[in-house]
Amino acid sequence: MSISKLATTGQTTPCTVRLLGRIEGIEVLILVDSGSSNSFLSEQSAARMQAAVQPLAPVPVKIADGGTLSCTGILPQCKWKTQGQVFQSDLRVLSLGCYDMVVGMDWLEQCGPMWVDWTNKTLQFIHEGKEVLLTGIQLGLQSVPEVSAAQLKAMEAEGDILHFVTLCAMAPEETNKEKLPTEVQTVLDDFQVVFTEPTGLPQHRDCCQGPSSVLNDFQVVFTRSHCCQGPSQLTYGHTVTPRSRRRRSKTRSKKCSRPD
Repeated sequence: MSISKLATTGQTTPCTVRLLGRIEGIEVLILVDSGSSNSFLSEQSAARMQAAVQPLAPVPVKIADGGTLSCTGILPQCKWKTQGQVFQSDLRVLSLGCYDMVVGMDWLEQCGPMWVDWTNKTLQFIHEGKEVLLTGIQLGLQSVPEVSAAQLKAMEAEGDILHFVTLCAMAPEETNKEKLPTEVQTVLDDFQVVFTEPTGLPQHRDCCQGPSSVLNDFQVVFTRSHCCQGPSQLTYGHTVTPRSRRRRSKTRSKKCSRPD
């Protein structure tokens, strides 16, 4: 026996047809799978059935990706319904991940010639002398019909609810920030202008024009220094004074006598 990878992972492809059916009044999600050799029923669904599962010696079931599953029970000639039609299949109990039931090649061969429309998800064939048209679940539904509280309660009683999600509007939560010490937060609040994150470059300032603008406020005054070692030893030095303290510098001459 073998089973496809789609049946164990719940993936869907353009060539996938899914049906909603019932076994003993319990709704089941059915995958029509030509890649599976037999029909299978999930262990969870089998546990909800009143019919007793006949034990089997462990039988390996090969998965298309190379893995194996173990089948340990069977529901022979189990009746299941979908869209007003009743069918019978030998359902082997298996640990299915996503689907309640998988109908494989054994059921497809039993139906005989079949016309399959993969785009509209329809199966058309002859069953018990009558033409049957089964329509699969469509993907990408644009709307979800409303149900009343009574309908919801009935669905829950029949086990038709797989997941229940409640959506409600919530006020946006503030971003979690690290709480600062009270003293630091007080300083930040008092000097918000200083600590505000800049949004552009600093304003242009005339005083920031390089070293030349600083030197414009000062006057360079050269003074002659003398020493007592003769005219050949004369040197010059300079000092920088602010313009505000500008004074005329007088050159003083002093005679030095040479030592004899």
